[in-house]
Amino acid sequence: MFWISKKTVIGIPGDEWAHRDALHEWWYVNSHVITASGKSYGIYLFFSDYLIFSFTDKQARKIISKEKITGKRLRTTSSGVYMDGNYMRKKSGSELTYEIHYESELMLLNMTLTSEKQPLIVNKTGLIKEGALGTSWYYSLTKLKVRGNFSIGSSTESIEGMAWIDRQWGSWEDLGIGSWIWHSLQLSNGCEILVTEIYPPFLKRVASKVLSIKMNGLPDRYISDFTIRTLSRWTSPGTGSSYGSKWRIESPGILDLTIKVDFENQELHKGLWQGTSTVAGKFDGGDVSGVGYAEQIEKATSKLSELVSISLAPGHYLMQNLLGRANLGVMDLAERLEPWKFLSASRT
Repeated sequence: MFWISKKTVIGIPGDEWAHRDALHEWWYVNSHVITASGKSYGIYLFFSDYLIFSFTDKQARKIISKEKITGKRLRTTSSGVYMDGNYMRKKSGSELTYEIHYESELMLLNMTLTSEKQPLIVNKTGLIKEGALGTSWYYSLTKLKVRGNFSIGSSTESIEGMAWIDRQWGSWEDLGIGSWIWHSLQLSNGCEILVTEIYPPFLKRVASKVLSIKMNGLPDRYISDFTIRTLSRWTSPGTGSSYGSKWRIESPGILDLTIKVDFENQELHKGLWQGTSTVAGKFDGGDVSGVGYAEQIEKATSKLSELVSISLAPGHYLMQNLLGRANLGVMDLAERLEPWKFLSASRT
C-alpha cells in the first residue's frame, strides 16, 4: 500500500518501523480512553532512543509519568519496536493494527489499536522542515479504535477509546529547535486535525508551520493560511517553564477553533508539557467539538543558553552526519544532555 506525492513515496509496511539511515526516529502514541465504570483518562507513549510514558487522570486532574533514557537505539524488527520489555508492534495478520505493552512500577498496560482511516500524509508531501537544521518525514494515523486494560496495584480496569499515532524520521539537529507547539485534534464531525509551529533557537520567528486535515470521506486538506494565537499561559511552579493553556486557531472561511487544556499541570519535565485538551468552534461553517493532545517544547530559558545552542549546532550536526546512524547511541546520549540543561534549571 502506498501514498504518492510530488516529491516522495511513503509506504506501509516499509515506513512503519526502523529507517537505518535516519538520524532521528520516533513512534508517538496518544489516546483518550474510558473505563467500564465511566472514568476518563489520557495515555501517552513515546518510543525513540528513550521511552516516555504518561497517564492523565481527567477526574482527579493529575498526571503520573516516567521517562527512561538509555543512550542507545531501540531494538527494532520488521514489525515492532522494543525497550526493556515494553513494545509497540504490528498485530499479526492485521494491517494498521498495533499491540502496545507497557509495564513499570506505575502500572501494567495492554492496548490494541486498530486504525479506522488510511494515513494522513502530513504537509501533503510527507516532508516538513524540522526547525533550523534538517527535515523530517511524517505521517499520522489520526483515528484508531482502542481496546485494552490497565492495572494499578491489584486493581484492573478495561478500557476503550480513540488513539492517534505519529511517525517521524529524518535528518535534523535538535540544537536547531528552540521550541514548538503541536496539537492533535479529533473532532465531532469525524475529521482530525494536526497543527504545529516550530521555532528556531534565539530567533523568535516560525521556522515551519503545518496544518493538515484528515477529512471524513473526502480528500485530505492542507491549509497554509492560518494563525495560532496563545490566549493564556501557565508557569510551572516546580520548574519555572511557561506554557500555553489556551489557544485560538483561525483560517479564514475554513476554521475557527479554541483549544483549552483539561488542566494546567501536565508538565512531564522541565521544558516538556504533554497533555489532554478539549476543542470547540467552527469548521466549514458548522459547529464542532472534540478532544485533543497538546505538546509544548520550551528548551531554552535564557538568551545565553539559546546562543550557546546555536553556536554548537553546526559542528554537532556535521559530526552526526559523519558518524552515521550506527554510532548515534553515544551521540544521542550527548544530545539528551543539551547545553541548556546546565545553563538553566535542572530537570525534575
